[in-house]
Amino acid sequence: MTYAFLATFFFLVCYLWQYAITGADLKALHEQLLRMAILGYTGHNGMSLLLGLIQSAVWGAIFGGIYSIFEQSRSCDECSINVIVE
Repeated sequence: MTYAFLATFFFLVCYLWQYAITGADLKALHEQLLRMAILGYTGHNGMSLLLGLIQSAVWGAIFGGIYSIFEQSRSCDECSINVIVE
């Protein structure tokens, strides 16, 4: 769930970054990158924001779940090095 929140937060920062960019070429590039990354993104409007937030949350949850599975399988009692101090 944390990864979904982080992905959504970073999408929102990226979405709002458009208003901080001053150059026209850079704004066009940023717009094209968002169109490539977010399915259904049509520009800076409410529907694109909603689609981006939902997709970011879903992809963050998917990748976070995959990461958690790999982390749990990697950390087992037999795999860890136990140091006994006497």
